[in-house]
Amino acid sequence: MKKFLMVCLSFVVLATSAQAQEYKKLLKNANKALAKYKADSEGNKEEATKALGFLDEALAMDDQAPKLLNLKGSIYSAIADTEIRKSLMQPDYKMETPMAAFTAFNAYKAAFDASGEDKGAKKASLKGLGEVQRHLDNVAITFYTLKDYANSFKHFSSVLGIHDLLNENGQKSILEDDALVNDKVFSTAVTGYYGDQLEAATPFFEKLYANGSEEPLVYEALFKIKEDAKYLEEGRKKFPADKGLMFALINEKIQKNDMAGAKAELDAAIQSDPDNTSVLVTAGSVSERLGDAEGAKKYYEQALAKDENNFDATYSLGAMYYNQAAGMTEEINKYANDFSKAGMKKYDEAKAGMDALFDQALPFFLKAESINGKDINTLVALKEIFARKNQLDKAEAYKGKIEAAK
Repeated sequence: MKKFLMVCLSFVVLATSAQAQEYKKLLKNANKALAKYKADSEGNKEEATKALGFLDEALAMDDQAPKLLNLKGSIYSAIADTEIRKSLMQPDYKMETPMAAFTAFNAYKAAFDASGEDKGAKKASLKGLGEVQRHLDNVAITFYTLKDYANSFKHFSSVLGIHDLLNENGQKSILEDDALVNDKVFSTAVTGYYGDQLEAATPFFEKLYANGSEEPLVYEALFKIKEDAKYLEEGRKKFPADKGLMFALINEKIQKNDMAGAKAELDAAIQSDPDNTSVLVTAGSVSERLGDAEGAKKYYEQALAKDENNFDATYSLGAMYYNQAAGMTEEINKYANDFSKAGMKKYDEAKAGMDALFDQALPFFLKAESINGKDINTLVALKEIFARKNQLDKAEAYKGKIEAAK
C-alpha cells in the first residue's frame, strides 16, 4: 500500500512538472509571437492571433497569474497601437478591433490587482497602463466622432481611472496638469450624458460642479439627473444666454404648474431671442393658462409674423377660439329651457357669440390642415365645427380623413 502511494505521488509530481513545462513553453511562444508582431504588425499580422492562442491555453491553467494578465494587456495594447496608427494615416480606416485598448486596460488592471507582493508584476502593470492610457484616449475620441457616446464614455472614464492609479503609485500620466484633468472629466461627463450612462456619469458632473464649472451643460445635466431645480437656477444666473438651460427651466416651471414663473422666464427669453418662434408660441400657451387670452393672441400673432406657416402658432390660435366657443356650451344650455322672451333672447345672443368664435377658429384650422394634413386634433376640430354649422357633408368628409390618418 505504501509503495502504491509513493507511485501515485511520483505520478502527480511528474504530471505537475510536465504541466509547468507546458506552461513555460506556452508563455515563451506567446512572447515570441508578440515580438514578431511588434516588429512588423502588417507583415506579421497573424502573429497577434498566434500569441493570443498560446496565451489562452496558458490562462486555462492559471487565469489569475499576473504575468499572463500583463502579457494579455501587452498583446491587446500592441493591437490597439497598430489600429490607431492606421486610422491616423488612413482617415477612412475602420478599426477591426476597436475594443483592443479597453481589453488591454482591463487585463493590466486585473494583473495589478492580483500582483500582491510581486513588485515586478506590479511595475509591469503600471508601465502597461501608462502606455495604454493614450490609446484609450485616442479611441475615445474616435468613438465620439462616430457618435458612439456609450463606448466613448467607457474609454474616457478608463483614461481617468488610469490617471488616478498612476498618481497613487508615483507614476506619470498623460494628464500632466489640473487643466487637462478637468477637460477630460468634462469629456467623460458629456459622453456619459449623451450615451445614456447618467448614473455612471454623475460623479464626473458632481466634480465639475464642485469646481465651479463654466460649462452650462453641467447644470442642465445635474438637473436632469437629480431633478433639483437649484442647478437650473444657478445655471441661468451664470449663463443667461444659454438656450438649453433656458428651455429646461421654462419646462420645469410649466411641469410644476408655476405659470407665473414660466411667464417671467419666457419674457426674458423673448428679450434675448426675439425671433425664436418656439418661445413665442410657448409664451402664448402659458398666457392662455393664466387666463390672458389677449396676451396669448399677441404672442401667437408675433410668431406668425415671423413664420406665416408655423403650425403650432396657427393651430393654437384656432384652438384658443374653439375652446372659448366650447366653454359657452354650459351657458347656452342654461337658457335652452327658458322659453321666456328674455330667456330666448339670451339664448340667441349666447348662440351667436359661440358661432362667431367657431367662425373665427375655422380659418386657422383650415390653414393648420394645409400645413399638416395628418394632425388628428386639427381634423377633429374641423369635423366638429362643420357639424355645428350643419354642413354635414363636410363633417362626414373629415370623419373619413380622421380614419385615414389613424
